[in-house]
Amino acid sequence: DLGFNGTPKDMMNPEVGIFLSAKYLSRERDATLDEALRFYNTGRTDGTPHPDYVERAHRWLDRINSKNLVKNN
Repeated sequence: DLGFNGTPKDMMNPEVGIFLSAKYLSRERDATLDEALRFYNTGRTDGTPHPDYVERAHRWLDRINSKNLVKNN
């Protein structure tokens, strides 16, 4: 369970999809969220993501959390 609390329409939001994908990858690979975001963006946990990608993803996470679409667990 990834903790998604939103509607099917909310799943169409790229911010939600990216966060849930990173959360899934972090669980499957026993990685930190930042490592999972880098993997999502580059295909490698040690890859260099696009400039500011991880920081933007964290801002998206803050917005998603403020809407209570995903439980933080």
